[in-house]
Amino acid sequence: MNTTPWSRSFFAAVLVATLLASIPLLAQAKSNPGIATPDVRMTFAPPRSAEEDQLLERLRQAKRDGDEVAAAMILESLGWETGHAAGSPLGPEGVQVLYHAAREDPPARWADDIRVTDLGDAVVSPSLGVSGTGEAYLACAAADNTLIHMYYSDDGGITWAYRWALWSPGYDVSLPSLAIGEGNVNRLLCAFLVSDTTTHAAVALGVWTIDLDADRVSGTTWLDVSGLTDFTQPTICVDTPEYAFWYPYVIFGAQDDHYYGTDWMIEFCLSTDYGETFSTPDKIAVPEAAYGTPDMDNNFGGGRLFVPFTEDSTIYGHPDIHIVSSGNFGASWDYGVLTRTDEARETQPAVAAIHGESTVLVTYVREYEYPDTDIEAMYSTDSGENWTWTYLPYIDGQEVAPDLAVGLYQGHFHAAFWREFDVIYTKAPYTDPTTWTGALTVNEGNTALGPTIATNPDLDSDVCVAWPDFRNEISYNIYFDAVYWDAASAETWGADGESRLVLLASPEPAASEVVMRFDLRERGSASLSIVDVQGRTLRTLLDRMLPAGEHCVTWMGMDAYGRPVPAGVYYGLLRFDQEVTYRKVTVVR
Repeated sequence: MNTTPWSRSFFAAVLVATLLASIPLLAQAKSNPGIATPDVRMTFAPPRSAEEDQLLERLRQAKRDGDEVAAAMILESLGWETGHAAGSPLGPEGVQVLYHAAREDPPARWADDIRVTDLGDAVVSPSLGVSGTGEAYLACAAADNTLIHMYYSDDGGITWAYRWALWSPGYDVSLPSLAIGEGNVNRLLCAFLVSDTTTHAAVALGVWTIDLDADRVSGTTWLDVSGLTDFTQPTICVDTPEYAFWYPYVIFGAQDDHYYGTDWMIEFCLSTDYGETFSTPDKIAVPEAAYGTPDMDNNFGGGRLFVPFTEDSTIYGHPDIHIVSSGNFGASWDYGVLTRTDEARETQPAVAAIHGESTVLVTYVREYEYPDTDIEAMYSTDSGENWTWTYLPYIDGQEVAPDLAVGLYQGHFHAAFWREFDVIYTKAPYTDPTTWTGALTVNEGNTALGPTIATNPDLDSDVCVAWPDFRNEISYNIYFDAVYWDAASAETWGADGESRLVLLASPEPAASEVVMRFDLRERGSASLSIVDVQGRTLRTLLDRMLPAGEHCVTWMGMDAYGRPVPAGVYYGLLRFDQEVTYRKVTVVR
């Protein structure tokens, strides 16, 4: 925003006066969330034709079946095009990948935290990704933007190996964002920003692809950013595991001087060939960005892609959280406003959606009175048509940089954020995102920066967190912590050392009866159900008050009507005291 000194002073005076007048209301809203529900407004794209709806349903089915030929034909019928910038915009050398052998010694540990990196130079901007079989990947950038480092763990994050580094002669590489696509093809994708080393101006956006089946680097795809300037960090997600034939989606901010003056835009592109090419970027929103680049995030769930972002309004003089979503893989977008246009600033949105369900959660930072900032949230149970306000555990101090993840089988929303040089973790059941557990301090030191969070489908506890930390007083390294499962003692442990809810099932696989065991730390109401892979309840085995201690329940492989269930994968779902856990059961006939 270009302003003269007197206009900046006048604006600041008006803003301060407005904030002071709003303090009683903001304090009241914070202590009593029921009276401060934001005014949520939604506008929707024009209805699609019956023919378009039929094509989209055929496309979803083709993706579920992994039928690439049918999917390509339907995309052509819908008029969607794919393409990418030919060659490297960085010249003949482009970017180069270095291969690293695994370290002989495991990484050093700091109390309960695990140090992932052991570099002398500082590293920042971590991004986590975990495959469906539990392999964890962590990308981070050198603080001087010379390299993007990639680490790998095959034991849930207990030990890490340095695998690859990405660099480009004469250019800076930074701000990695990871996603893992699994189905017919299994790939790790890392979106990143390239800048000029001298001017620090953004010059390119790339997606670095690693083939997980062959354990090799597939290459780098360049997004077509011709005509765009001053890009912001790219964010990438995929629509797996809802579809075997999965798509990756990339969003980023940019300016287009040809059409929108100096306004910032949210740009979107997708790949229909597992990241080998990407569509030409499409403008999906043009926020008023009077004070800088818009914050943004993206996630896919329930058949929809969600993109929340900040809009810095010149009318209200502060940023609010807006959102666009698409139910047809980006062909058209619905638009809404999540936070109210009062005097408070809302920034740094993060989004998580439930696969196969219609629940989505957006967290953000709200500034009450500097330096008092809290993590608040809006959630929807109907794919974004209606939203409800809630808040995460807070203090009268600074809390920023939230990140979100969803546990396998839709058990919980997991959140991590920064609180005055600590990393804080909390979770809420997806059935009730207003019920968050108490704040848990994850890091052992007190020099942390903003975290990244992911879930591990191969661990019952299914949550892990990484963050930059300055505790060695030499440089920032990346530290990691997780909730681990010990099969021998049938307990899970978090950073606070408290036991967690675990469900065991044997035998696996099973031809007839399955014995399920669990241990309750105290008396309470417990329910145990059998659900299919679509999340549908087939049979409730128990739902009543139980005493503390060990319990054993037998499932005879029947549904609620006494009929044998077909061979396949099912889940035992256990709920107790706001906690939800699951156990996979494979039935063979």
